[in-house]
Amino acid sequence: MRRVVVAGGGIAALEALAGLRALAGERVEATLLAPVPSFSYRPLSTAVPFTFRAERTRDLAELVAGLGARFIRDGLAHVDEGRSRILTQKGDFLPYDALVVAVGARTRRVAAAADTWARGAEGRSLFMELLRGLEGGIIRSVAFVVPRGAAWAVDAYELAFVASVAARGYPRPSVLLVTAEEAPLQAFGPAVGDAVSIELERAGIELRTGVEQRDPKAIDADRALFLPVVDGPAVAGLPYDGRGFIPVDGNARVVGVRHCFAAGDATTLQLKHSALSASQATAAAEAIAADAGADVTPTPWSPLLHGLLTIPPHFPGASGSAWLDDGEPVTHCLWWPPGHVAGRFLAPHLAASDRGVRPGLGWHPNGLPVAVEVGDGAGGATATPPAPLSDEAIRRDVTTRQLTAIRRAEREGVQLEHELQRRGDEFEHRERETVAQLEAAGYLRQVRESER
Repeated sequence: MRRVVVAGGGIAALEALAGLRALAGERVEATLLAPVPSFSYRPLSTAVPFTFRAERTRDLAELVAGLGARFIRDGLAHVDEGRSRILTQKGDFLPYDALVVAVGARTRRVAAAADTWARGAEGRSLFMELLRGLEGGIIRSVAFVVPRGAAWAVDAYELAFVASVAARGYPRPSVLLVTAEEAPLQAFGPAVGDAVSIELERAGIELRTGVEQRDPKAIDADRALFLPVVDGPAVAGLPYDGRGFIPVDGNARVVGVRHCFAAGDATTLQLKHSALSASQATAAAEAIAADAGADVTPTPWSPLLHGLLTIPPHFPGASGSAWLDDGEPVTHCLWWPPGHVAGRFLAPHLAASDRGVRPGLGWHPNGLPVAVEVGDGAGGATATPPAPLSDEAIRRDVTTRQLTAIRRAEREGVQLEHELQRRGDEFEHRERETVAQLEAAGYLRQVRESER
């Protein structure tokens, strides 16, 4: 039985687990390593900021058990390829026969003083405040900023379109979209760029392209909302590029590393999307299952992202309100499908246990079909040798190892202290018992206070 360790707690990690269970069965013994206790998934994530409905969460331990795997709440610190083991953030070693790294990317703010939008409670609260400020005339102008290195530029365009609906008062607040792209939604091709430009103009949204804007004070708007920049996890012991992303081949194998796979936002995907992440994870599961002796023919992960650009974005209700009531269809999305629950194996598994999730789509808007190729046509976005590590990357690698060693030493010290305390308590207990027995036999006597 092959030991498989999957590091990560998101779509890619769980799709790999679900794929292994379906394809390899009892040929593998799977373990999920994740530092968080729950899995947060967004069946309609793009609509969440507009409806303010909470994200769905599942207990990871329960979910992983349902996939026939073991769950360890810990993080990945270092990959020891030579000994086929990983070092966790708590200082433990886990051996593996196959490793899947799906730890995601790291997000960072472009500027400390800027408002940064992100999916989740913080992003919902921030956008809710902004919409109400526009409707109430408190905010007279707002800018949505796409910095270079943003994971999914579509978010800023969707937010801008919704804000333009909320800004229909008199005098009308101005909505500005500032992007480092040379053309709107540049990654999706010129046809998409032209269509989006027309709709931005119709919505009264000012567009500025090719702008490397990192200072919110330099933007002539009352409020500026930045998309976060994403960096790779720079996993110690694995190759990664200058931004910390892991290179993989067409079967999601880490370039130059034996028995190691990577999937999702941690890899050098040019666009970060759950459908691409799940495709890589499925490819990894197929390759591992085949190596374990299952009757599976591994197929490369697909570098194509398919979707519909819903031009123009639709808003329900005669008034075109920016707010959605319960029961209204989710039509604010510029990109369809909006769901971020993807995966050939994971999506049906979640749908079977969550009545709020369905693997099929219930609404099919008219729009511009888009097929975005991410990486080369061979199916591997970055099937190239890893770049040499920079001095900064080497220092970061050394620092990671040192911090991990310190954590391990601290943990071992605490364990030793507890062991010594236990042994001391045991010694005192035995000493009391021995003294009592000797006293009962007349060998010892209690010393009176006056005799001391």
